[in-house]
Amino acid sequence: MEYHRFIIFVLVMFLGCSMPVMGVDTYLGSSPRMSAELSGINEFTPGQDVTINVIVRNSGVNDLKFVTIGTIERDDLPTTAKMVMEGLGSGSAPVIIKSDLQNVGDIKSQGLFTVPILAKILSNASMGEYQIPLTIRYTYLASADNYANDTLQNYYRVASETIPLTIRIKPLVKIDVIEAVPENLNVGSGGYLDLKIQNIGFEDGKKATVKIIRNGQSPIIPTDSSVFIGDFPRNGTVSCRYKVAVSGNAAQQTYPVDVAVTYENRGEISLHLLQIQ
Repeated sequence: MEYHRFIIFVLVMFLGCSMPVMGVDTYLGSSPRMSAELSGINEFTPGQDVTINVIVRNSGVNDLKFVTIGTIERDDLPTTAKMVMEGLGSGSAPVIIKSDLQNVGDIKSQGLFTVPILAKILSNASMGEYQIPLTIRYTYLASADNYANDTLQNYYRVASETIPLTIRIKPLVKIDVIEAVPENLNVGSGGYLDLKIQNIGFEDGKKATVKIIRNGQSPIIPTDSSVFIGDFPRNGTVSCRYKVAVSGNAAQQTYPVDVAVTYENRGEISLHLLQIQ
């Protein structure tokens, strides 16, 4: 009887010694490394409503890893950016940012997140490159201490970074009506409208055409609405004459007319629209 008990005791001791010892991975000298870049188009035109897609990336790497026996495993890694908040500002760029500060959530090491931001390019924006500041705020695990092998005290740190992003405002033909002179415009009959327009934009228009367009239900109806003007250089001025009709129900007052210039540049056709009274 005593012999059997001795055998069982020896087997238990043997199993206890042969069981693998579980260790906890611990990382030191690490933190998130945040970066940002624009995704897709970063070139816009004045007056355009745009969506600026920003990629926020965490490229943090664990510098030192070792295994500790008899400690509590951490819930968070020091390279994880937690509770990430990001917001885009206009800086000195001719841009109005419409999106508020956004909560991205947690971004682990080697993770990324794309954030769409709504913006408006000012109509009087000058061509060129502009930097707009992206502010990123996040929390990360700075250190963790074990107490009596059964208590883990985490210490978090709040970080804030500002990253400049580059957008481009591309040149645009932009018209200004210097003069609009009606000729023989009477109710129920036809007449003419003489326009003198100037290119006040930053681009030379190629193969340009100036059109007048009926504004809504206006009684001023163009009957000869297009004038081809060819090259329309920056600061250039052209005169155009159009035949229009006036409907019989028109009252004696001022009515708007829409003026549009289409031109062909960089292999694409662009349009600028202006309303005159």
